[in-house]
Amino acid sequence: RADELAQNVLVQMENLDVQPDRETFLKLLICCSISCQKAKKKAKILNRAKDYFKMMVEDYQYSPSTTHYRALKNVGSSARRIDEVTEYLQERGLLKDDGHIEDMFRLESHLQRIRRTSRPPRSRHPNPRDMEAVKDLLKKLPRHLIEDRDLADLVRITADMDQPMEAESFLNKMRQPKFAVCKLVLGAWHNSDDFGQCERFFESLIESRFHEMLGVEYYLMMIHNMPKWRDGTMFAAEKYFDLMEKSFGSPKLSWFHAIFRACSHFQDVNRMKYWCERLTYHKNLTPNSTTLQLLNWSEDLKPYTERINSIVNRKQGTPERLKGLSDDNGAPLTCGK
Repeated sequence: RADELAQNVLVQMENLDVQPDRETFLKLLICCSISCQKAKKKAKILNRAKDYFKMMVEDYQYSPSTTHYRALKNVGSSARRIDEVTEYLQERGLLKDDGHIEDMFRLESHLQRIRRTSRPPRSRHPNPRDMEAVKDLLKKLPRHLIEDRDLADLVRITADMDQPMEAESFLNKMRQPKFAVCKLVLGAWHNSDDFGQCERFFESLIESRFHEMLGVEYYLMMIHNMPKWRDGTMFAAEKYFDLMEKSFGSPKLSWFHAIFRACSHFQDVNRMKYWCERLTYHKNLTPNSTTLQLLNWSEDLKPYTERINSIVNRKQGTPERLKGLSDDNGAPLTCGK
């Protein structure tokens, strides 16, 4: 373990009469933090970190920096005993009275209670007082004292609570957000009824450094959800289809099926005719029975249904045993059905 290796180095330094400096103690605390994240028995590592901190301040008379406090806080956070660390510092008068350090430990204490509540199998909504305290502390603390991983936890928790606006506000506070965290916010907006906000956030991802990570499935999700949103439009669905074609090249049949479903929901016959023409333009795409079913909602589309059905028969062929037969709706059977 990293903390044990660091302990051996410290012993060797003492044997050689080499005095550790403040940077050495910082490395010792960081090693404890790394080990505590993976260890099963965390109490021993936490006690070792507290001993290092005490040794630095009392034995070597070093004044701890903000970075030292952050490292010790991370050990207490990994051990899920941040209150114990806070009490330890307060009892020995080691807690800086400059406001920010104490607020940093208070923030971690509230976060630990929130994590404990929202962690499976409980998975309950956190105490509103803890959430309000966290928001207040985030406003007061300097940015360098706020960990991205803590903000990522808050994004996950608020996204699970279907609070996309809160989740996005925590995301915006992160210095280096990861795409996995952005996906949580996008998912929360998808689950909401606010298409305008979802569209705004999705397009901000398209314009960000994450645009290459947005696969086809995210664009299709926007099109599929269009009928669900009150303010979803056929224009927006077509826009995402065109963006997919621009980003990923030649379209797939599933893309057309998604746009056909949107046309069906909005009962837009003219746009459906237009998309049928675009489908037949792509000679490499073979319509199937699903394609035909998606055209059955209007009599005005019957010529296109017959046209696409002829393409299905021409490309796939209709076996002799199916000729002259029809399905329950009276439509001729093809091998696609």
